[in-house]
Amino acid sequence: MREIGRTGLRRLGGGGSAGTAGRPAHLAATAERATLLYIEDNRDNWEVTELQLRRRFDLVWARNDEEACKALSDESRQFAAVLMDIELQGSRLSGIDLTKLVRGALDTSKLPPYAKQVPVRRDLPIIFVTGYSARYTENELIAQGGNRMLTKPVNFGELSMALSALAFGASSNTIAGPQKSSQVSGVARLLTDNPRFHAHLKSLAEAGLFAPRGYASDVGALLGTLGKQGVDAAAVAATVLDLVHRRSDMSGYLTALVYRRAIACHLIATRTAVVDVERATATGFLLDAGLLIRAIHDPAGALEIGMAPAASRLQREHVGNEIEHPERILEVAQAWNLDEDMIVAVQSHHEREVPGDALARVAWAAERLAAVFETGDIVANNAAAMATGKALGLMSKDVEALLEELPDRVRLLGETTDTELPAQTPYKTWIGSATPPLAVLARAYRELESTSEALLAEKRGLADRLASANDILAASHKKDLALIAAVQTMLLPRDTLVRRDRVQLAAFYRAADDCGGDWWWHDQDEERVRVFIGDVSGHGAGSAMVTGSIASATRLARTLSPHIGAVDLLQLLHNELWGMAHGDYHMTMAILEIPKQGSTAHIYSAAAPHILAMNAEGKVSAAVTRGTPLGLPTETFTVGRAEVSVHPGSRLMCFTDGLYEFHTASGQELGVRSMRKFLSDSRNLPLDEALRGIMRSVDAVHPRDVPQGDDMTLVLIDIA
Repeated sequence: MREIGRTGLRRLGGGGSAGTAGRPAHLAATAERATLLYIEDNRDNWEVTELQLRRRFDLVWARNDEEACKALSDESRQFAAVLMDIELQGSRLSGIDLTKLVRGALDTSKLPPYAKQVPVRRDLPIIFVTGYSARYTENELIAQGGNRMLTKPVNFGELSMALSALAFGASSNTIAGPQKSSQVSGVARLLTDNPRFHAHLKSLAEAGLFAPRGYASDVGALLGTLGKQGVDAAAVAATVLDLVHRRSDMSGYLTALVYRRAIACHLIATRTAVVDVERATATGFLLDAGLLIRAIHDPAGALEIGMAPAASRLQREHVGNEIEHPERILEVAQAWNLDEDMIVAVQSHHEREVPGDALARVAWAAERLAAVFETGDIVANNAAAMATGKALGLMSKDVEALLEELPDRVRLLGETTDTELPAQTPYKTWIGSATPPLAVLARAYRELESTSEALLAEKRGLADRLASANDILAASHKKDLALIAAVQTMLLPRDTLVRRDRVQLAAFYRAADDCGGDWWWHDQDEERVRVFIGDVSGHGAGSAMVTGSIASATRLARTLSPHIGAVDLLQLLHNELWGMAHGDYHMTMAILEIPKQGSTAHIYSAAAPHILAMNAEGKVSAAVTRGTPLGLPTETFTVGRAEVSVHPGSRLMCFTDGLYEFHTASGQELGVRSMRKFLSDSRNLPLDEALRGIMRSVDAVHPRDVPQGDDMTLVLIDIA
């Protein structure tokens, strides 16, 4: 597997003329886009995420485990990362299973055929995306082979930051930031473990940074000259250089932005002596390094920001809901233990007002000096650079001298670090290229920026109002659901522990978060006890209303015709539901008839789940029934039938599918087999304790903090 975003940027720059350098309008079009694989079973989640990300990434959608395996096995596709749903309803392999498969940690002997060809890719970034962030901790998912966890819907800024951190983390073992050891052995270990550090240090010294140029050939003298603080500062710069050199196709244009700020900081600190030169230079390397990091997975987006006028870059990132490039480098450099004044300098170098801290002032001024040679209004940029002299105690001629020196020093740094940069135009030539039309265009651009900022502020205000309205609507919806659930409960028997001659039954009902359509009932006549258990398709108010209608129709039919047979009753309910809903809703139902005398109970089913029976010896069997759901569009309605023995000591178990058709924390469906075990485990418990024990077993395997997606109804029946 190639490294994340390996296709990245083609080699750019190095061929431009002096008159066009710094205004590469063609560059963004040449940047290739990274491709992401999104494994997600829900179309709505896919569409929202695709809307968020399609401007920056090419997305491939896999709706289930089979499509995911096909995409991962396709050698013609190289994915920068995988966005992995956890549940994957309807798939044999969950998202966790697929992750283990990609990492080579899954037992291949039990894999479905389509999964056997998936290659092991331990370096492929896998980011879990979940709607329930509290269900798993990020550490738990990382332990399963993932790299990060994000919540749905996936936000571009969060994803981009995660990819930046992963990409930079993959390269951080090369230089790994400033060293905090004061012992020579620490530096020696750095040189042994990271030989590129020596090369980077020599390149910097040859460019006149961190040490006089004459020291470049003698690393021992160089290290002695730098001292601990100098080595720390040089390590920051070397880490940025390592980021540049880890890709041969890295954009020279973006690298020039970084080098220009580093040299500007170096020149300002040398001329003013207000801060340590080495620390100022290291800070300069960080100012735009966030763009280099972003370019690894989003080259077009990084170039788009880098080609904007320097003063506009943060605004562009705000409008695009992107992470600011100063925060991006600071986020991935947390382990470096940067000094607080360096962090402040990076964070504040785009501020409109002059920062108070000395190092921050140098970085702030360097940003304005560098901006002179970049896009925008050349005259206005130059005026802003000249105004920095007052904050630094420099005269205009001193600032002008710095600007005249800057292009040559950037060119030299490019040569010593073997980095291909765009042609560096001399200051006087650059200023001479300013034209009135360009100034007019720059002013129009600034006006457009102001309009964008105003629209963004309005958008945020509307978003706040929408969030408030959604909160009110959610509260109202919750109140409506509570009312519906209360009405639905009225349709159920008041008593959940009942004795009818030799028959004792105990029942449990719990509505889903978005109320569903379960219903159960019991009655008796001279000869038998009848138990009804049904489940309407769907959830919400509609299903609850259908449940109420069927419950009322059942009791009315039993009242008007006490001796109506189960088959006739199911036929009547089928006709009633079809006439009411015309196929939009259907309902499964089972009627269990237990004789007051005799040893055989009869089951009549309209596609209801199996009924389980346990005899006095503890052996569990399933009464398998078929039949047609009530209200289903069909020319022939059929009722499934079965019989079950009901000797003294027998225990019967009836339930709706919400009790077992959910995915456990391991990603597998609970299934009827588990219900058989739960029933068997209850053998020696009294009926009410057995009911509570079975529900505790169900709840123990239900994922934590995942809303209950369907009603759960359980009826246990003991025969005396």
